[in-house]
Amino acid sequence: MKNPLSKSQPASNHPYLTATALPRVLRKWRHEKQMKIRTASVKLGVSAAAWIHWETGARFPDGTDLFRLSIHTGISLHELICPHTASGAGVASLAAGTQVDH
Repeated sequence: MKNPLSKSQPASNHPYLTATALPRVLRKWRHEKQMKIRTASVKLGVSAAAWIHWETGARFPDGTDLFRLSIHTGISLHELICPHTASGAGVASLAAGTQVDH
C-alpha cells in the first residue's frame, strides 16, 4: 500500500487525512505569532506557496514537512492531523473559535 504521506499532494488524495485540523491550526498559530505567510514558510524552509496550500487545505504536507511543522510550531503531530480525538477536537475547535466540552 502506498504511504499517504509520501509526498505533498492534493489533500483529496489522502483518504485518511482529508478532514484534519491542519489548515485551521496553522492559520491560528501563524496569527498568534503575528507572522506573515512568507515569514512562517521561511522559518520552516518551504515556499510560501506550499504554506498557503497547507493553510487553505488544498494540499497536505509530506511526512517530513509535517514533522517539521510539529517541531517548529510546538503542536503535536496528533493534534495537527487528528481532529476527532479529544485533544485533536480541542485544537480544531480552538482554531475554529468554538468550545468543546471534555
